[in-house]
Amino acid sequence: MTTDVPSMNLSQAIADIMAISGAKYIFTLTGGPQEPLIEANRRHGIKPILARSERSAFAMADAYARMTGKPTFGTAQAGCGTSALPFGMVDAFWANSPVIAINSAANSSTALSHDYQELDQIPSIRPVTKWCEMLPSPDRIFDVLPMAIRAALSGNAGPSYLGIPMDWYTRDVKGSWLQEFALSSLQSRACPANPDDACRAAQHLASAERPVILAGGGILAAHAWDRLTDFARRFDIPVATTMSGKGAFPETDSLSLGVSGRYGRSAANSIIAESDCVLAIGTRMGSMGTDSFACPARDCRIVHIDIEPTNFGRTYPNTVPLLADANAGLEALQSAIEDEPQKDRTSWLEAVRGAMENWRRKYKAFADTPTLGGRLNPVSVMQVLDATLKDDVIVSDTGYMAAWAATLMDQHTPGRQHLRAAGSLGWAFPGAMGAKLATCNDRHVVCITGDGGLGYHLADLETACRLNLPTVTIVMNNAGFGFSYDAQRQGSIGNACLPEITDFEDNDFCAIARGFGAHGETVTDLSDLQPAIERSKDSGRAAILDVKVSREVGPPVARFAESSAHGL
Repeated sequence: MTTDVPSMNLSQAIADIMAISGAKYIFTLTGGPQEPLIEANRRHGIKPILARSERSAFAMADAYARMTGKPTFGTAQAGCGTSALPFGMVDAFWANSPVIAINSAANSSTALSHDYQELDQIPSIRPVTKWCEMLPSPDRIFDVLPMAIRAALSGNAGPSYLGIPMDWYTRDVKGSWLQEFALSSLQSRACPANPDDACRAAQHLASAERPVILAGGGILAAHAWDRLTDFARRFDIPVATTMSGKGAFPETDSLSLGVSGRYGRSAANSIIAESDCVLAIGTRMGSMGTDSFACPARDCRIVHIDIEPTNFGRTYPNTVPLLADANAGLEALQSAIEDEPQKDRTSWLEAVRGAMENWRRKYKAFADTPTLGGRLNPVSVMQVLDATLKDDVIVSDTGYMAAWAATLMDQHTPGRQHLRAAGSLGWAFPGAMGAKLATCNDRHVVCITGDGGLGYHLADLETACRLNLPTVTIVMNNAGFGFSYDAQRQGSIGNACLPEITDFEDNDFCAIARGFGAHGETVTDLSDLQPAIERSKDSGRAAILDVKVSREVGPPVARFAESSAHGL
């Protein structure tokens, strides 16, 4: 249905389109040019979320989009503000997150005239977006902005960028536009599978003696966790997930291997490496999820269900493709495999369960040593967090924090409960605020970061206090960059250590938190951790727990596994 546009300016038109797409917030660090847009959003109750940097604003938007699956909007000023966007949007790009940046550009009347902060912005933004364009004219907003939204949502989701000259926000617009654009059909990601491809895939999977399922973030995007759980249990196939797919399968199930890959469980990696057929669903089969293509082995048969055809055979040539979203692909595969004779996999399942039981015994045994060198054992800390935070949303930073949380914290029920930085250290702290906005007061949100990661966006503790976002941040404080420290010890520079590029002051984050008006506590005794978490939740304020941990315990990162004391 089309309608003539009533008298309105460009900002009002943008606000109307944002409202139709279900926007509740616009994430920003902005000033003059976009103020008419912020004002126009008020008519629809769309609230600005003012952060302390563009990077943190878009981290919040990214986490909000991941939690809700809805198009999520952000904005920044032209020039230096937009130059920060590649750092803010790159995680959304890696995580297939439907974030839409509506950004100012140079004045149309003074472009190419060395105007203040003038910059050719598109080339720097295009590599971290799925769709990246300049608005051709103010009147085109009615078809171009919906185009950006559709691009962000369709197929493999991803960020869009729309640049708008800063002098256009108050320009009158005219034309006609669609009152409703079919966002719901795009968000369903429905893509039916070809029956012949499903039959071929079923034959390969049914004939496997040592099959494993590797579930990625596509399961969560398609809300296909129930179908995956039914499928795995129906055919007794063990399930591992990538870090992005954590939550695709309940990790307390006897078929669960937990998270595999470079930041995954050593036992899960070994099992996948021994498999003769891997059913990969909603994963790009990249280096992180496969531990640099070691698990599965390069010659392993891969039955690959994915919504993006260019992912097929890209890293594993021996691939049987099934083009579909995770729900439709699993439905077609189950229908096709029901009539196929199944191999007896009793011995395989026994071996798999024995390996996972041994892994858990090793984990619990190492966690029984609560302190090392006068500071807490991180494995012991994670055991307490696993027992205490069962129903909470967990947002973890990249590097060691992602590995600790993915590997040592079980997710009991399927669904999107664990978010992690897709590559940018520091993302988790503002990301937790975006997750809190998405969950409102329904669930607690806990950020797990280190002192290195927290340093990137510590100023946004003021944002959390100002906006009353009571997240709980666990700072695994080892007074330095742990990953760099371990890499040096493992031989990156001949087993030497360079403290000038790894060590920090042992900061008092409890005092810093209280200075911002947040709740703060320091934890040096393991028995104090759970009560401190409960007090933080009960405080009703943003909270930081400064947990003093040893850097002598590396996490379950595959490259350090052989020399690790725990071998997890």
